[in-house]
Amino acid sequence: MEAATGGGGEALSAQRKRLVLVAAILGTTVVTVDSTVANVALPAIADDLGGGLAGQQWTANAYLVTLSSLLLIGGSLGDIFGERRVFALGVVGFGATSLLCALAPTIEILVAARALQGVAGALLTPAALAVIVSTFPPDERGKAVGAWTAWGGIGTVLGPVIGGQLVQVILGGPIIAGETLTRFFALHVFVVPGLLIGFVGLHLLMVLRLGVNEWPMPGRVVRRETYDAEYAKLVEEDGVPFFPVAFRKDLVFSGALVLGVVTCAAVFGPFGPSGEPDPTIIQTVPRPDFFFLWIFSVAALLPPWMETTVLLIGPAVGILALLALPLISGEGEKSWRRRPVAVLTVILAAVAWGTLTHLGRTAPWSPVMDAWSALPVPEKLLVKATPVERQGGLVFQLKQCRNCHALGDAGGHRGPALDDVATRLTRDQLIRQVLQGGGNMPAYGTNLSPAETTALVAFLETLRPEHVPPARDASQR
Repeated sequence: MEAATGGGGEALSAQRKRLVLVAAILGTTVVTVDSTVANVALPAIADDLGGGLAGQQWTANAYLVTLSSLLLIGGSLGDIFGERRVFALGVVGFGATSLLCALAPTIEILVAARALQGVAGALLTPAALAVIVSTFPPDERGKAVGAWTAWGGIGTVLGPVIGGQLVQVILGGPIIAGETLTRFFALHVFVVPGLLIGFVGLHLLMVLRLGVNEWPMPGRVVRRETYDAEYAKLVEEDGVPFFPVAFRKDLVFSGALVLGVVTCAAVFGPFGPSGEPDPTIIQTVPRPDFFFLWIFSVAALLPPWMETTVLLIGPAVGILALLALPLISGEGEKSWRRRPVAVLTVILAAVAWGTLTHLGRTAPWSPVMDAWSALPVPEKLLVKATPVERQGGLVFQLKQCRNCHALGDAGGHRGPALDDVATRLTRDQLIRQVLQGGGNMPAYGTNLSPAETTALVAFLETLRPEHVPPARDASQR
């Protein structure tokens, strides 16, 4: 076991105070900004979700009512359960309710989410002040509280200003369009790599100043009150300087990692289209790189009204949860053997990632575009068929129904397999489904003639296992 040393105790204490003040200011500023930032979006909310003037009023006021009425209760809960724990709960709750607001499909759910957002803000605001009071000594407390109050007021003023500007910056306009793709490309190519480089530099700075954490051992309990002293003792007894002793080991590993990256880039190179572009090729199935397939699956499986919101807000909420995790669970044993919930969480995340990646590779939600021409109707389904039913099988193929529906485990899986459809739907139900559609199936009423509809339904009525009766109208039983 080895530990690497960093800076002195006074610098560490001062840095922690600054971090606590920044966290408290950011938390409170988010609460104050949200009290006014939604006002600029009220007309758009009314257009999308309805509700009229009353819905707009409740969208703005539900948040303020719960926030102002529960502030004192939030302060009392901080006294009972600890201000740090209540502050972390408020941050996580505020992020979760913000996501719920963004995903709200109706004005009623939006108003309820805004009210819950106010509850989270009522927990966060007094706890932030209590954290500052408990962190700073009396001679520094006035300055810290003044900074916290000033930034909270600035947040209230900036809410209406940054609300519309934030939308413009992210989307490049009032709606998602071509300019949005340009903004996201710039983020992907310039901003994200820059942030990664900055965070790596920050990590190295913290390692040099604070040292490297000791290896978690079963039975070694972490307590905030005694951790600094215990760590200093551990470093004095068993630690080595990070530079140059521990740095040499990192240098060898990092060099091998960089060499592996360069080798892969030289051998495999970038993947991309080859040959002359041909606009007549339309039977394509675009997929992202392997490590992004799980995002592809999430976007495909989400309801359409949730896709954009989850993909934009989900990462932000996840980052907030990770930042709040040390505040919520910063004590106890760090060894994985004594943290079953953390181990199960990691296993669950790995299983979810593997499952979504597999779905991204198979893409069962995508039609098989050549099934109508490459996969004929199974012969056994046509042996005893009447001429009308055989004509229906031909319509089934020519109208490309096979691209989305499987027969005999062959064909698309966008819609349900039709091997037993006659046992689930009556003739009238089949006609209605074909003409009017439903779910993710489009309506074919304008694409089929009456004769084609009759033949297709006649063929579908034959699709049932032998000796299994067809579906019957409940009113005729």
